[in-house]
Amino acid sequence: MDGHIIGELTATGLIVVESAGIIEGQVTAEQVQVEGKITGNLECQRLTIAASGTVEGEIVTDKIEIFNGGQFIGSRVKDKPKLLENKQPELEIACSKAS
Repeated sequence: MDGHIIGELTATGLIVVESAGIIEGQVTAEQVQVEGKITGNLECQRLTIAASGTVEGEIVTDKIEIFNGGQFIGSRVKDKPKLLENKQPELEIACSKAS
């Protein structure tokens, strides 16, 4: 991704934020590679922050790799970010209404 996204981004595989890419909002994916900038909550299995990359916010990840020059500003938590927890009941309600 080489552009600017404001909002929520969800993928089942890999999200690559290229050097000119910016994401402001919630990001959820199996793997995330950051060469640009993410500002917001992030949940993934594996996070890689390149030398030119910046992640600012709360992250939940099993594995994190930060290359020399890469920046992580925020906190890493063991549980899902509060933003995801707040959306869970809404999703369950929407699904049960659709049934």
